[in-house]
This record gives sequence, structure tokens and C-alpha cells, in this order.
Amino acid sequence: MLRHAVAAGERPRHCASQKLQEHADMVELLEKQLQAARSANEMQLDQLNAQLQREQLERTWREGALESGRKDIARLSPNQLHAVSPGPGPATSGRRAGASAA
Repeated sequence: MLRHAVAAGERPRHCASQKLQEHADMVELLEKQLQAARSANEMQLDQLNAQLQREQLERTWREGALESGRKDIARLSPNQLHAVSPGPGPATSGRRAGASAA
């Protein structure tokens, strides 16, 4: 009788111990998945930062080229500027004709 009582007490404890181990295994798996996701996010962040730096460098280069072009245009005399720039387009010549007639 005592053995049955001890065996009956052991069974719930064994089941509880088994569930506890299953939960511990699940926690370990979730922690590994979380670490993998963090690593992937850090890698993606590094890639995005590198891309941002490249784009900022390219923008700086383009802005420098634009400023240099503007300075070159500003240095040209009005006669040289007229010779370099294309002639007035149809919309511009139409406005001039109307303005001189008035």
C-alpha cells in the first residue's frame, strides 16, 4: 500500500519534471532564434549604413560638380554665355514677341 502511495506521488512529480524540461528546451530554442534575428538585424543595419555613406558621398560629389559648373557659367561673359547656351525655344520667343508688341 505504501509503495502505491509513493508511486502515485512520483508520477505527478515526474510529469511536472518532464514539462519543466520541455519548457526549458523551448526557452533555449526561442533564445537562439532571437539571437539569430538580432544578428540578421545588425547585419542589415550595417549594410544600410554603408549604403547611406555611399549615397552621401555621391551626393557631395554631385553637389561639388554642380557648384563648379555654376562658377564656370558665372565667369563667362554675357557674349560667351549667349554663344554657349541654346537659342530661345518656341515658348520663349512667343513671349518676347508679345512683349515687344505691347
